[in-house]
Amino acid sequence: MGVVRNGLAELNHHMRDEHKEIRDGVTGEDQGLSEEDESQMNEDLGEVNDGSVEAIQVQVHAKAVLQRPQRLKVLLVESDDSTRQVVYALVRNCGYKVIAVQNGLQAWKILEDLTIQIDLVLTEVIMPCLSGIGLLSKIMSHKTCKNIPVIMMSSSDSMSIVFKSFSKGAVNFLVKPIRKNELQNLWQHVWRKSQSSSGSGSESGIMTQKSTFISLAVVGLKVAQ
Repeated sequence: MGVVRNGLAELNHHMRDEHKEIRDGVTGEDQGLSEEDESQMNEDLGEVNDGSVEAIQVQVHAKAVLQRPQRLKVLLVESDDSTRQVVYALVRNCGYKVIAVQNGLQAWKILEDLTIQIDLVLTEVIMPCLSGIGLLSKIMSHKTCKNIPVIMMSSSDSMSIVFKSFSKGAVNFLVKPIRKNELQNLWQHVWRKSQSSSGSGSESGIMTQKSTFISLAVVGLKVAQ
């Protein structure tokens, strides 16, 4: 278990440091990005030359993330009442808007409602009705929802659960209890997902993250043996 936890910590550290343009993150309600960061991200947006409606929508969303990262809306999915209240408070305290539901089915109904803008999904793995993995699979197979980054969380750091989450398309895995510093930079995942969806160079960065996790997983399995 310790090997997996250390591996996740290393992966999260890698994800925080991979892109030079992301430095301090969002630590306050009104804190934005530095001029250098904003200039770099605008250059990235300029590289998107696909004139399709979908590409234009992605560009608009990416610019919104750039200008107001702390205004993003998070869909929190947690079956345990006390845990949901705690995580809800932590996410709100980081400056994000939050919609909290008890299970995957409730979450999916919200995601299917195109009038509700959801920027990121933070979900428990094990839940009644529809599990976090089941919800993740539905999101990744949906034409529109697949562009929403999904972060899994669980009190278990089982190698099989963590590996399955990443292989199904999760962008991160958090081991409970969740800490505030793990939630402050949720906007980075939204930015990266927007960039990969628009076909820019950040997609290779996401592939690197997944490759890093797979490598850590292999090491963990070898040590366990």
